[in-house]
Amino acid sequence: MAGLPQLIKGSSQLLFSGMGRLSENSVVLMKNKSFSITADVEVPSKGAEGVIIHQGGAFAGMSLYAKAGRAKFAYNFFGLQTFTTDASQPIPAVSTR
Repeated sequence: MAGLPQLIKGSSQLLFSGMGRLSENSVVLMKNKSFSITADVEVPSKGAEGVIIHQGGAFAGMSLYAKAGRAKFAYNFFGLQTFTTDASQPIPAVSTR
């Protein structure tokens, strides 16, 4: 198989808050595959807002994010097709006490 070497083996990966940019070959390969994302997030009482995780660049990629308190997902296939979905219910606030 030609291309960049894949440094991660397996079908799951654990990422932590504050991690910087990871190169494409250092994350689980999700191209042309079904995948799921699970995220544990702390939601303040005012609601969730912002990017939870994203992968991609100027031409293609995906993003899981919160906007107006709801989870949303967008997938861009090289600008040829864009797929989006959003949750019907807000992400619940969780007390940090």
